[in-house]
Amino acid sequence: MRVRALAAGVAVTVVVLSGCEAGGGDEPAGLDDPADSSTDTSTGTAPADDASGTPEPSDLPAGEDWSVEVGGEPPEAPADLDVYEAYLGYWRADLEALSIPDPAHQPFLDAAVDPQRERVVSVAEQLLAQDHRTIGTLRVEPFVVSVSGPTAAVQDCMDGRDTYDVDAAGAEVPDSRGDLIPVLVQLAQAGDRWVVADVQRADHDCG
Repeated sequence: MRVRALAAGVAVTVVVLSGCEAGGGDEPAGLDDPADSSTDTSTGTAPADDASGTPEPSDLPAGEDWSVEVGGEPPEAPADLDVYEAYLGYWRADLEALSIPDPAHQPFLDAAVDPQRERVVSVAEQLLAQDHRTIGTLRVEPFVVSVSGPTAAVQDCMDGRDTYDVDAAGAEVPDSRGDLIPVLVQLAQAGDRWVVADVQRADHDCG
């Protein structure tokens, strides 16, 4: 995966779907209960093919070849936990959208707003045009920095080194692997839920 969906002006080598180094900033098949384990793995499931003709992007087989691994412990405060779960849901939806790829993948569109949504949609459109997909394992270890009114911030070290693009034959695309990137992620309230609004590279230490 390449963090191509990081904010403009940030050097990127990955997206996972839009991955991680320490710092701040740039995917849901469902959320697992973060309290069940200190390491949670969510794996993508292939959408069904339409035998009646050429499949639309959302129907293209993606395979069970992507996952998001979560390190660390979830927060205890209910408000922080809501943000934490929304954040994990975002990356699961992001990676799933890029693994299909589908610029109109509804779970992703529901998990983000611009400018971050526009960045990832653009990446998905590029992947679709090139007949490429993003697969692999994205590792995150989020820390909720703040929750204030309708905004929240999460600090993370996105590790996309095991994410990469593949071509139509399933071969890895050269120079498409992600990095370990420090990010600071801004979330906003949309009704009764949290969505990711912006992902920016940060300067904290990811070890």
